[in-house]
Amino acid sequence: HEIQQFAKVIGVNGNTITINRPLYYTYKPSLNPSIKHMTWSIQFAGIENLKIRNVSGNGKPLIRFQYALYSWVKGVETYYSPNTAKAFHVYMEFSHGSEIRDSAFHHGESSSSDRNYGVFIFNWNSDHKIENNIIQATRHAIVHEGGGSGCVFLYNYLDDNWDSDSPDYAGLDGLANHGPHPMMNLWEG
Repeated sequence: HEIQQFAKVIGVNGNTITINRPLYYTYKPSLNPSIKHMTWSIQFAGIENLKIRNVSGNGKPLIRFQYALYSWVKGVETYYSPNTAKAFHVYMEFSHGSEIRDSAFHHGESSSSDRNYGVFIFNWNSDHKIENNIIQATRHAIVHEGGGSGCVFLYNYLDDNWDSDSPDYAGLDGLANHGPHPMMNLWEG
């Protein structure tokens, strides 16, 4: 269930479906691949040129994309993510074709497990572009977990990331695939 790709159906002729983007992977028939229709909650929406600071007690991500299609974050600064599990600077889930660029995500109330991630891409996601961001003083800068495909991570500046669980866990000052099965993604610069 975790190897996946979102694609737009652009034609149906009998049992033949034409999609835009071609499949990144040839799925084995023995794995019983399937098609699922997706309903998007947010389409063509974004935030630009904004500074977001956590107010103590907020237990939510500072920016959240859920079931988002072609959405964006540009020129945004987030500061001081909450000390709550999954309340990251940017949290993306079940989304497609979104872009996060030219932004800064930094510091949090805590850098213990499952807190203060810069950009967290969770569950099914495809074709995102994460480019030219500054991610500093987070537990993990960018984490991609649970089946995302076709995403690009380009020329992000990552620095001074740490975790407060040491010595049990080593902090990660970079990009990470975590859990099954992010695939066909590009990490560059």
